[in-house]
Amino acid sequence: MSIRQVTLQTISEQLRARWESVPYWTPEEASFAFNEALRTWNMLTGTWKRKVVFGIPAYEHWISVPGTILYSTRVSYLERPLDLSSIFDLDNGRQDWESEFTSSGGRVPTTPRKWAPAGLDLMVIWPALHFCATLTVDGVADTPQLVLDTDFVDLENSEHSALLGFALHVAAFKEGGTRWETTFRYHKEFLLAAGDRNARMKSSKFFRRYMGLDFARDQHKMREPQVAQIAQGVSG
Repeated sequence: MSIRQVTLQTISEQLRARWESVPYWTPEEASFAFNEALRTWNMLTGTWKRKVVFGIPAYEHWISVPGTILYSTRVSYLERPLDLSSIFDLDNGRQDWESEFTSSGGRVPTTPRKWAPAGLDLMVIWPALHFCATLTVDGVADTPQLVLDTDFVDLENSEHSALLGFALHVAAFKEGGTRWETTFRYHKEFLLAAGDRNARMKSSKFFRRYMGLDFARDQHKMREPQVAQIAQGVSG
């Protein structure tokens, strides 16, 4: 794994060099395009991470996540990870979950066991603690944004190439037409590189369909059910 430090000035020069003719975008638009590539990359791969420890109030199921985290990926209490759930599963599997606390007794656990995302900066825990405590949240941090020519970001070589290609795709949208359509290969190369970093995204049905990875499977005619074959034989 080779990582290098790349400045905004270098990136702007590389974008101009990769375009066949005179670039039609301004330096500000080039900066916007690359920063957009960085934000999209972070959204898909969670490259920039952060861990925060913060206090939560007693008897509160709905917890606000500190603004330094874009979205949470792991929640722990007393160094024990909570199981990931969803609002839908909690509502349907345990309808009274919002009235259950670690002091409720009976079959309610005495420590939080589940968490579920409720928004980019909001989550829920079950059961809620009956006293003030702290949670540890691992999540995706703010994406670094390059404004000055001397601003820099650390990138792997493969990431660097994919990000430049996606930035060209964004910048080419200004011109549109055939020139923009030719940059769609950069967009796909970017998504493939992101998929290599994020196995969950790469295995998703949406990703595979968009990339055309299941084309052969979609073209394959499924065998008819045996019952239908028998019925056809009888009718014949």
